[in-house]
Amino acid sequence: MRESVPASIVDFLEHMFEECGEVTMRIEEATEVEIADDRPIAMRWREAHWRVIDTPTPLQDEPDWMMHPLITHPPEGWRMGWRFIARSDADGAVCTIDAVRTLAGWELRNVWA
Repeated sequence: MRESVPASIVDFLEHMFEECGEVTMRIEEATEVEIADDRPIAMRWREAHWRVIDTPTPLQDEPDWMMHPLITHPPEGWRMGWRFIARSDADGAVCTIDAVRTLAGWELRNVWA
């Protein structure tokens, strides 16, 4: 039996992203990432310095062609980048960022603001 969702919850969910102003940008932009203790601590992007303000989460590459279906998590060596929250020193803006290591250096892939 399917239960209906109260109108107040539906209204909240419909306007949730409007209130927090969440915007996702899918980009491929070069950046500089500063690493300490094998984790990002800061970056330079679009002429601004950004400081990491949370504990970064490793982004794992998913090499399906090499991994057995029973292996649910790739080995640590497959880490390809980081997801972290950073604050701009210039204007205080806060974004969630995916930074990926490429052959040419660091690249931003996704930015949530």
